[in-house]
Amino acid sequence: MNRPVAGMIAVALVLAGCGYRPSAVAPTLHPASSLAVTHPFPAQDLLAARLTNVATRVTPFHVDSSSSGMTITLIGAYADPARTVLFFRGTGNYQVEMGTISDDLGLINGGSGGQRIKPSIGDSWFSIDGGGPHPGLDGVANLVINVSYLRQYLVNNVTQLAGEWTWSIPLKVQPATTLPAPAHFGLGRWRGNIERLEVTPSVIHLRAVINGVSPGSIVGPGIPEIVALIDSAGTTIGFSSGDAGIIVPKQQVNPVNYQNSRIDYEWPRPATGGTFLLRFHGGGGSYSIPLTIEPIRSLAPG
Repeated sequence: MNRPVAGMIAVALVLAGCGYRPSAVAPTLHPASSLAVTHPFPAQDLLAARLTNVATRVTPFHVDSSSSGMTITLIGAYADPARTVLFFRGTGNYQVEMGTISDDLGLINGGSGGQRIKPSIGDSWFSIDGGGPHPGLDGVANLVINVSYLRQYLVNNVTQLAGEWTWSIPLKVQPATTLPAPAHFGLGRWRGNIERLEVTPSVIHLRAVINGVSPGSIVGPGIPEIVALIDSAGTTIGFSSGDAGIIVPKQQVNPVNYQNSRIDYEWPRPATGGTFLLRFHGGGGSYSIPLTIEPIRSLAPG
């Protein structure tokens, strides 16, 4: 389970606000090539980014970007309304683990994460969770990806290489299906408001506002999760990302609106589908929403 780290989100926003600009010369776009990626797409890369079940929907690329004497290749990408994932390859054990992604409407906000991939030396992945690109009528989004530093893993330490690596790609955004849910529900002395409940090819995605409680009271060390996804056997499915935050910009926070929290959770979409309960617990009460998820195998490649 990965909870988006607040520092990662902050770094992404800082990068976006500190003179971010696409490079003057757009990188060269090549068809997918064995020079960049083997076919099928590397299994260890898909596993690391939790995309094994939707391998046919990962688009291979071969797009180079060079800065500070280092060339990094974008080798693949996946996007849906809840998640955007990028795969990179480089030499010298440099890894892309942080960046920003923008589309035609601007910066894509959300929790960010990423890591180097072993044993595939040189491969790494980076994702934005909780928000996806805005496609045009053709279902394709125009993405600009910006990275301001790389990490290099050496025997005894980790170093950084600063630069300006930029990629521009068109990417098909996989569709999401809205799941039936009440707009509002009581949760003891709190109140829940569903903003988004959907299933994409990769995840089950929930975004909701819990009125009556601050973020620090529902997310943190030792605090039970406010929401859980439970399968028909009664087993709790581990979330792949989950966080809570304030519902207004920081400069607008006051003692009243601080007692409202926006939660954003994702669970890996079970390959076999089935029936589930989305169970909220807190405020002295509980509330459950039944969900029916179709098997992934019924999805045609897209």
